[in-house]
Amino acid sequence: MLPGGGPSGFYNAPVTKAIIFSLGFNTLLATMLDIRHKWHLQLYPHLFVHYQYWRLLTTNLLFPTTSTLLFGSLLLYHFRVLERTWSSNKYAAFAFVSIVCSTLLNVGVMVLARWSGIKAVAKIPIGPFGLVFAGLYQYLRAVPEPVEARGAGRGMIMLLGGQLLLSSFPESLVVSGCGLLAGAIYEANVGEIKAWRFPRLLQAMARKLVLPLVASATPQDRPSGTTIEDQMRERRERYAASMRGMGGSTAHRVAMAGPPPPPSPDAVAVLEGMGFSRERVLVALRSSNNDVQRAAAALLDSRD
Repeated sequence: MLPGGGPSGFYNAPVTKAIIFSLGFNTLLATMLDIRHKWHLQLYPHLFVHYQYWRLLTTNLLFPTTSTLLFGSLLLYHFRVLERTWSSNKYAAFAFVSIVCSTLLNVGVMVLARWSGIKAVAKIPIGPFGLVFAGLYQYLRAVPEPVEARGAGRGMIMLLGGQLLLSSFPESLVVSGCGLLAGAIYEANVGEIKAWRFPRLLQAMARKLVLPLVASATPQDRPSGTTIEDQMRERRERYAASMRGMGGSTAHRVAMAGPPPPPSPDAVAVLEGMGFSRERVLVALRSSNNDVQRAAAALLDSRD
């Protein structure tokens, strides 16, 4: 399994789950009906002759092949840490803004290519490349490497991204680049786009109609405490219980070791960079014996 922050599965990531399942269903349905080749986007004749503006939306609703579906879904699943860190409302807004921005950039590139006589970019392949690569940009900037240390890390992420980047070269290179640029535009907060959210009415409808369909149960091993202190206390109690079952010598050595040293400024800076307050960061580091990976996981687990 790919590395990630927080518990496995889609707990606290309903938007990610809805996106992945929708893309999978759409791709498999289009494959069975043999209509995938009809969903790409061209300036001529689609937009400027037949005025098929609906293609601006539908080109993002499925992947071109089952292999790109696999690679893209693995990346989107890994990016669920962003939803857990930001909140589902913000992540849904980010996904929408990224798709709109990258689609407009794709059209702009096609216009420039036609004006310049570059025929290699005459069409845009189907696939949510904009969302995936905007998420990749945010992930590489927002998630510190210590959180990834539990698995293959960024090497695996970059390998999957490279597979998508070259899946239908050179068109896939263009749409992937537009996705990265969309992620950079979002990060730069151009036009205050980070503050945009779906209207409250739509949010309420989604919570009532969609959330019950995609919500995931609480993991069995997840601490029940609602604060960092409660969760760390539960973990210490579980650890102490396991030590009692194994014998007291190890527990005695841990107790004799004395209090841990104060958290390092680098560790504090890494966790503060993920958007957590200094007070919560210090509590998490002290409770995890200055283990950045464990502290980050606990902070992410407690984030709504």
